[in-house]
Amino acid sequence: MKNRHITIEHILFALAFLLALVSRLWALAATPLGDTEAALALQAAHLFSDRTAAIGPQPAYILMTNVLFAIFQATDFTARLIPALAGSLLVLSPLLFRRQLGRGPAILLAFGLALDPGLTAVSRQAGGMMIGLACTVLALGYYIRRSSAAAGICLALALLSGPNFLPGWLGLAIAVLVFGRSSIAASSDDAPAPFSWRNALIWAAGTLIVVGTLLFLQPRGLSAAAASLGTYFQGWGRASGISLGQLPLALIFYEFLPLVLGLVGGFRSLFKAEPIDRFLFFWFGIALLLALVYPSRQVIDLSWSLLPLWVLAARQAIRWAGIVREHRFISAGQAALVAALITVVLVNLAALVTQTTLSEAQVFARWAQLAAALILLAILTLLVAGGWSIPTALNGLTWGVAIVAVVLTVAAMWNAAGRGNYPDRELWRVDAYPAEQDLMLKSLSEISDWAQKNRQPLDLVVIQESPSLRWALKDYPQAEYDSVLSVDARPSTVITDQTNTLQLTAPYSGQDFTIYTAPEWPAMVAREWLEWGFYRRAPVYTTYAILWVRTDLFPGAAINPTP
Repeated sequence: MKNRHITIEHILFALAFLLALVSRLWALAATPLGDTEAALALQAAHLFSDRTAAIGPQPAYILMTNVLFAIFQATDFTARLIPALAGSLLVLSPLLFRRQLGRGPAILLAFGLALDPGLTAVSRQAGGMMIGLACTVLALGYYIRRSSAAAGICLALALLSGPNFLPGWLGLAIAVLVFGRSSIAASSDDAPAPFSWRNALIWAAGTLIVVGTLLFLQPRGLSAAAASLGTYFQGWGRASGISLGQLPLALIFYEFLPLVLGLVGGFRSLFKAEPIDRFLFFWFGIALLLALVYPSRQVIDLSWSLLPLWVLAARQAIRWAGIVREHRFISAGQAALVAALITVVLVNLAALVTQTTLSEAQVFARWAQLAAALILLAILTLLVAGGWSIPTALNGLTWGVAIVAVVLTVAAMWNAAGRGNYPDRELWRVDAYPAEQDLMLKSLSEISDWAQKNRQPLDLVVIQESPSLRWALKDYPQAEYDSVLSVDARPSTVITDQTNTLQLTAPYSGQDFTIYTAPEWPAMVAREWLEWGFYRRAPVYTTYAILWVRTDLFPGAAINPTP
């Protein structure tokens, strides 16, 4: 019997997993659900009450979230919990690829996946995207480790995740066909036994039946999984409104660190005998191309390209870390100074780009500080190169830039997670942001309290089809959803969109709320993109909803007012 000891490697992987849990679960319900998220959450909440409605093409999310709702409660937190847990498990996937990647790159990759802005944003949104992503990677890892049962289970869950798994599988399949399966299992002497496809398919079929039908209670789940294929191909016939340039900009602004390291490692593989890096570089290119050419593209489709990009980045970072073994303290000191000087450059650049009211003297002072920092940076590098060695200077310069890039990546992760000052202005959001939904609910709660004191029943009519609003009003079972009201109707409260004006016999008072805000991405020019990159300022369009309250419900009003 083998004794298994806890090593530093195990501790580091545990820390990466803990970091992923914190970044994905902390304040998970701080932002309200958008329309796409709410539509899926409503299906999960009404799965058994509405047996005639079809399940959307993301059955894994809907069925598992329904179980969560039954055990706990239907809240914003539980609606997003399954994707958040799947995104956290993805961080442990490098454990399955240690033989192929190397121990150092695997550990670094785990921390990269834990802090990645895009993957964190996708993990914090309700839907099946992260389920398909994580289960696909885990299935591939278990295939390499020859664990057929685990591979079959993960494969089935990926199939149930929804249409988003198709472009990911297509990109991976093309890369495997071009480079061969040996490129994936290269340097693997961990599991020489052949993979049992029969056993894997048995476990996959069992998982499809058990999970896809929710223990035979919801056979609609399997038909929803089959509909994923049609949903994806339907997307080739309609445009999403996401411009082609938004995806490369998301890579630059959010993924600068892995993008630079990954491209360096990828181009290096073209001149070196690195079959794994060549495979990863080709996979990244195919995944990115599939996301760009898809007419119904979303920024979250970049998630599939982030996986090979981060692997390339981790392997390249480890190479650079081992270039210089002498004068490491000198390189460390130089790296700290380089990071400080780059920070000065960025601060002055941000001021020049965003502050249009600067005087000529202030503009000159900013340019002077920026130029002085760059000159000092060059002098510092030359002094270290002359006093010690060129590799020492390059090492210090590289790690100084890396320090700044890591800080910027963490800041981008914070913003992408919806914790910044402008959560509605993030490229990774799929939906418009329900800005003042909480204020409307607070006002509605106060009106309900007033109605109870006056011993009047509170009925609510909503004349605005909005999944997000319907989800927010789930605690109001008396709410009715209509397209029009008769003139003699006297509901206590009415919610309409900004284009509707009530024409009822009873008197009503209305208050408008900003129900949606979303950036006008296509209208932004280069200067606005730079300002957004520094401060998340961007032009937005707003959509309003109006909460109408019958006048007699207000404190001090007559119980039966005259129309």
